[in-house]
Amino acid sequence: MPSLKEASCIYEPSKFRKLVRYVYDFPWPVSNREIVLECAGFPVAQTKSALLTLRSPTRPTLLGYPVPEPSADLVRCDIPLGCVNLMILEPELTQISIVMQVNPRFVGAM
Repeated sequence: MPSLKEASCIYEPSKFRKLVRYVYDFPWPVSNREIVLECAGFPVAQTKSALLTLRSPTRPTLLGYPVPEPSADLVRCDIPLGCVNLMILEPELTQISIVMQVNPRFVGAM
C-alpha cells in the first residue's frame, strides 16, 4: 500500500482555494508518484456539509501563479475530476464521500 511521503500547499489565493502537491512512496517495482491538485471548497449550510472539488491543473498557471513542472524523479498522476463531500450527520458523526477519476500512469512508467 502506498504511503504519503510529502504534502504541501503550494499556493493559497483564498481561504477556500488551494494548489497542493502530494508525493506517494510506492514499493518496488512501482516508482513513486506525485499529484498536483487545484482544490476548491464550498460550504453548503442547508445540508451541514462542505463540497471539495479536486482536479489536476490544465493550464500552466493558477490565477497567475505558476504550476510546478513534474519532478524528474517522480511520475505525475492525473486527476481529471475529483470530489469530496463532508457532511455532519450528528455532533460526533461525519459522513465522507469521495468520488475520483485517477490516471496513475502505471503503463510504461514503472
